[in-house]
Amino acid sequence: MLARLVTDVSEKRVTESSRMTVAEWARIWLSDYAKRKLAARTVSAYRHIVEKRIIPVFGNIPLDRLTAVQINHFYDELKEEGVRLNGRGTTLSGAMQLMHHRILFSMLQEAMYRQLIPLNPVRAARLPRKKPRGSPILRRGATPSVTESSGQ
Repeated sequence: MLARLVTDVSEKRVTESSRMTVAEWARIWLSDYAKRKLAARTVSAYRHIVEKRIIPVFGNIPLDRLTAVQINHFYDELKEEGVRLNGRGTTLSGAMQLMHHRILFSMLQEAMYRQLIPLNPVRAARLPRKKPRGSPILRRGATPSVTESSGQ
């Protein structure tokens, strides 16, 4: 079935009304687009995120029915305690949340280019924010003057 879908997509026989699911498209995107455009290690990391995070959440949703509201909810869930799959720490880092965003964006952007969806819903979603790094705490009197910090 996957081979047939890849052929249908590449020959533009798939239309919006075909009801392709997010899971079907994600696997086509990984094998057809990502594998040709990205380094092998990147594809492996993306495949892990697609199979363990994106497909369990969005997999059964028809591709043309995925919304920014659903994506925002997914981003909110990524920020919750206990979502890490490897058991190290409790929450995903901001960088990992952004990686999930980049994968979804790229995957759905390619679907839009292939005219499988009219618009990329990730464009309307709230981008996950990396937590800002705190500035170092300076003790009273320890603040360098402008001339000291410029080396003059």
